[in-house]
Amino acid sequence: MPYSIGTLAGLLVLTSALAAQTNTATRVVGWSYTGTTSEVHSQDIDNKCQKATSLFKVFGAPASFWGGGTTYDARHESLWVTDGKDIVEMRLADGKVLCKFTAQKMRSTAVVSGLSIARSKGLLMHLETEKGYAGIRSYSLKTCPPTPLRDGCTTTLPTGYYSGGLAFDEAEGLVYY
Repeated sequence: MPYSIGTLAGLLVLTSALAAQTNTATRVVGWSYTGTTSEVHSQDIDNKCQKATSLFKVFGAPASFWGGGTTYDARHESLWVTDGKDIVEMRLADGKVLCKFTAQKMRSTAVVSGLSIARSKGLLMHLETEKGYAGIRSYSLKTCPPTPLRDGCTTTLPTGYYSGGLAFDEAEGLVYY
C-alpha cells in the first residue's frame, strides 16, 4: 500500500449522511478535549460557521496533548474516535457506543493520533506517533472489536516531531498522514 505525506485539520467534513440526520447541508464534526472531558462537537459550516456544539462526551483526558482523532463510518452513520489509547465507534444520531477496544499499537509507548476508514478495503486504520516516530496499522472491520492486521508500516520523523491526522484516498488508494 503506498503512503504519501499530506496534512489534515483533525476535523471531519460530513455531507449527505450527517445532513440527513441534522437537516443541514454541511457539518464539521470532530473530537476535542475541553480541559475536563473529551467531546464530539458539530459545527454548521454552511451558515456562517456558527459556534460548535457538543454532541456527546466520549472520554476523559487524552493520552497526551498530541493524541486523538476521528473518522466517519458511513456503514453505521457513526464516528470512530480515539483518545490516543482507546478507540470507540459511536452512532452520530444518539452517541450510542457500537464498538470499543484498546488500540493494538506497534510501539507500546506511541499514542494514536489519527484514524481513517478505507471503505473499499473494509479497513479501519490508525496513525500512532511519539517523538521522531510514526506508524500506520490497519484493522479488519468484519468484527467488533476490529481485528488488527499484520500490515503495519513505520517511519522515522525528524527529531522532536510528531505526526497527526490520517486520511485514505479511495480513488487513488493512497494513505495521507
